[in-house]
Amino acid sequence: MGLTPKPNIKKPLQTWEDLDRSLQSSFTFPLKEGLPFTFVNPDWYEMSKQEIIDEGRKQGYKVTESGNQLKFE
Repeated sequence: MGLTPKPNIKKPLQTWEDLDRSLQSSFTFPLKEGLPFTFVNPDWYEMSKQEIIDEGRKQGYKVTESGNQLKFE
């Protein structure tokens, strides 16, 4: 018999709507009191890192780079 080909499973990149939903959830229902921030991995999104930073700042978030993550406050 033999093996079947390796599956080529690629999770589609996330969109602005996915990012907005994640941020709204994080800031509406924080995991702990006093944690008004969340981290975002820009590699998961179809938008560039700079587009995410610019839009976040435009919408009132403080966005800083922390390693390969973006910190939204």
